[in-house]
Amino acid sequence: MNAAAALPSSSSSVGRHWARRRPRLVWCRQAQGEPDVARGPSTDEVHLWSFDSENESLPQCTALLPDAELESLLRLPDPAAFRLAVVARAKLRGVLAGYLGADPARLEIIARLRGRFQLAPAQARGLEFNLSYSGSAIVLVVTRGRLVGVDIEKVRPLQDLEGAMSLVLTNAEQVEVRSQSPGPARTIRFFQFWTRKEAYLKAVGRGIGLGMRDVDALALGSGPSVGAPGTTWSVENLDLGEGMVGAVVTQSLHDG
Repeated sequence: MNAAAALPSSSSSVGRHWARRRPRLVWCRQAQGEPDVARGPSTDEVHLWSFDSENESLPQCTALLPDAELESLLRLPDPAAFRLAVVARAKLRGVLAGYLGADPARLEIIARLRGRFQLAPAQARGLEFNLSYSGSAIVLVVTRGRLVGVDIEKVRPLQDLEGAMSLVLTNAEQVEVRSQSPGPARTIRFFQFWTRKEAYLKAVGRGIGLGMRDVDALALGSGPSVGAPGTTWSVENLDLGEGMVGAVVTQSLHDG
């Protein structure tokens, strides 16, 4: 079984009711040309796009970015981080432009809140999106008419897993991590919880400054959550292959 599929979720009646309302996840590919991709996502769908930055041309991606955006990325600390960010931003622009029939470089992408970006209202046509990248992997999610967040992480050894858990996880989540066999299984479970929390925080535009411990990753999808009173959420783990974990969180269609 893939490790991501094993993460427990809430068994409450509210959670089961919400599970019946989850959007359909549609994995898309470049040049797929299928109707559900060409028209863009409906409010019942989340389109997911995955890219490997090592397979992309940096000059071609750089050409898609406005000067101001490229200049901001030049402040990144090393060439690998710069390359990953440039490719990720270019792919974001390319996908959105494909849905909108627009020039990627002319899209006006606005940083509204921490971890959350939006298209200028005149261009958006209801599209909501989020972006995450780690290692060389890039995942973009796009939906329509509701908030969405995604986070992916390359699983890596942590020198002080217990210390990280105390800062990030609730008591119940820490118990769940310790229930795994010592070693890589515990690290994977930690990052599974991390991606759920960060995807949620990006969806609500609060960033990890809200406090990771304040978000109950076990309960996401079963009712209202911290940072967005009265809103319910769907959470799905992403199968990204060995060494990677991820999660996507989407707002309930039934919320005002």
